Amino acid sequence: MPAAQISTYKLIRNLWPREAFMEQILKASPALGLMPKDTSFGEKIRYVTVGTSPPQGLGDFGSAKLYKTASTAEEFQVQLASYFGNFSIGGDLYRRAKLTGNKGLLRDPMERDSKGLLNQARNDFSSYVHGNGGGALGRILSTSTLSSQTITLDKGVDRRRLVKGMTLWAATADGSAGTGLLTGTVSIASIGGTASAPTVTINESSWSGAISGLTTTSYLFRAGAFGTSVVHYGFDAWCPAHTGSPAAFLGVTRSNAADQLAGISLTLTNKTPRQRIMLAAQAQADTGQSDGRLVYILNTQNWTDLYFELSSANMLQMTKAPGAPIGNINLGLNYEAIKMMGPGGPIEVVADPWAPTAVERLLNMDTWKMASCGDWFHWDDDATPDNPMLEDAADAREIRAVGDQQIYCSNPWANVRVTVA
Repeated sequence: MPAAQISTYKLIRNLWPREAFMEQILKASPALGLMPKDTSFGEKIRYVTVGTSPPQGLGDFGSAKLYKTASTAEEFQVQLASYFGNFSIGGDLYRRAKLTGNKGLLRDPMERDSKGLLNQARNDFSSYVHGNGGGALGRILSTSTLSSQTITLDKGVDRRRLVKGMTLWAATADGSAGTGLLTGTVSIASIGGTASAPTVTINESSWSGAISGLTTTSYLFRAGAFGTSVVHYGFDAWCPAHTGSPAAFLGVTRSNAADQLAGISLTLTNKTPRQRIMLAAQAQADTGQSDGRLVYILNTQNWTDLYFELSSANMLQMTKAPGAPIGNINLGLNYEAIKMMGPGGPIEVVADPWAPTAVERLLNMDTWKMASCGDWFHWDDDATPDNPMLEDAADAREIRAVGDQQIYCSNPWANVRVTVA
């Protein structure tokens, strides 16, 4: 007689309870882990209201009445982006487990592939949180030879965003406007080169032969992750580099009140890490928007430089930066941080390995929200609660994860973008 029904999704839920699932996503991503969470985004559009001017009826009695005005505000129209993850278990393996009742036949491949999928999702989300919503994971260095199988990336930090086996799209733009996508794909055979000049070698005979119209400055994307309908917004969407005229965003003309609607943008290329942090803290404090949890995020190299700078001055003070809870669940995540005191209060300085090398940020974390419809990312087992779906074109069963997610900022003015190179 056949063995009892094998509940594959029950197995994967046992492997990855909710807390373990989210810990795997957040534990190596400080920017995501520290951000406040909201799993109740059920609207089609969430209107995020940002004030631009308060009432102005002040002065002597007559002037207060004469010059009184209503407050003004802008509404950002925020919508969720849907991000999926899929992997398959061979049909023959599933049938043997079902016949024998031996769940061990499924456990090892299920654990290996599910962990691999979650790690890749973590890498993507950890990269996107620093971006502009376009989804670019890297860019081709202008001196690359496109008629070969190997190109060089223009930034060393991007080597960790791309891995062997990944299928890539390319575009002539960064994806934030949803334009410039080129026809064709490539699949990565290997990542090589050096830390400062990483190379990407593909399985196809040449980059230009596989992707029509490719240029030496094209951007690279995970295939299927191009543009804001799929990729959540990041810091550079809400608080971009600007000199007083930031581009319109989510229905708001931000140039009407640049700093209030797009954050403070500084260029501090000739300052030390400690000087950059203090100048950013001064700029934020001068706005009166420092009331909240202040976190300065920078890449690991610049964090290490700060560590040495403070150590040599006998000013180093370490602390633990606790991750934000998810509802009433505290995952117990902590991130190593340097503690500094700025004019607006204490600052937790955290190294994020996914942060760009040329940009640092002083964030008022109370103004940010990591929002989602349900959990940020989760196994999609509602349609078939016991077993995964049959593949149409293969003898396999598909396990699916999904996240309906978005990141938004309720007060960009409280945040400082620092260009360092």
